[in-house]
Amino acid sequence: MKITVASPTYRRAWSLPYVLEGLRSQSRPPDEVLIVLKPSGDGSEEVLSRYEEKLPLRVIVQRQGGVAQAIQEAIDAATGDLLLFIDDDAVPEEKWVEKYERFFEEIPDAGGASGAVIPARLVGGRPEPLEVLEGAMGIAEGARVRREVSWRRPLPELRDYCEFLSLSGFNVGRNCNILGEVYYKSTSLWGANMAFRTKAVAGAPLGRLYEGSRKGFHSESLLAYVAVKRGYVTYKIIGPEKSPKVLHLEGESLTRGRGFLHEFWLHYDRVRTFHRLRRLGAKVSYGAYVMACLATARKHTLPRILATIYAQIR
Repeated sequence: MKITVASPTYRRAWSLPYVLEGLRSQSRPPDEVLIVLKPSGDGSEEVLSRYEEKLPLRVIVQRQGGVAQAIQEAIDAATGDLLLFIDDDAVPEEKWVEKYERFFEEIPDAGGASGAVIPARLVGGRPEPLEVLEGAMGIAEGARVRREVSWRRPLPELRDYCEFLSLSGFNVGRNCNILGEVYYKSTSLWGANMAFRTKAVAGAPLGRLYEGSRKGFHSESLLAYVAVKRGYVTYKIIGPEKSPKVLHLEGESLTRGRGFLHEFWLHYDRVRTFHRLRRLGAKVSYGAYVMACLATARKHTLPRILATIYAQIR
């Protein structure tokens, strides 16, 4: 099985050496490492040049678009049977590639999966995990128990998922008994640490679906949905020994921010997902969508209302 590792990067010259050293130290080396580089003048090119002979490295220069377009370029360029994604500020454990390879070999219906994402910081120049928070082993906030209402019901093809895209297009989770489980069904994959069978997502129109997006938020869920529509299942791997783990370094990112514009663009992607799913042929419900927009506007009301309006006229 040939394995490609891909990492979109922008303004991360400070963290790229940690990611690339982590890939160099793998127990099962990747066959191909794709870096989709959006130039920023921060010296990332110089960092990458130091690894040209240390890794099977291929650099793709991204001329336009955001993170979703970068993911699209990686999918289009990958030559591996498996395509593993890691953030440019995430450091893989030594068996990261090996664990993903083993998982996809053991689970024939798996089209996509996510491992653990553990918050970390640099201490004396070394990545060190912070206190392990809920969610680090892959249990997203959406999996917490919430009152069952119509807009939170799953799309028909995701009825047995614990975390799923709903009739409203929003990401939702429900009460699942996952104690003692090694993995569970989910479309809420972690972009910092996820993998797909390349054929499960090849040709997915992610770049076109996210034209105009500033955050690329929930693009992972859209890719998971594409895999499901092609007959695969997508999973969160939560077993401590089985889960491929990465340390996610502290710092600024597309989804870690604050302020009016940050909330505006995150919510734009949340509400725009409904329209993206329709383009993929999902049986979403406009009534459920309206209910979801009203319910979620109770917090951060002004930026979310404006984002909802903007998402309708795009």
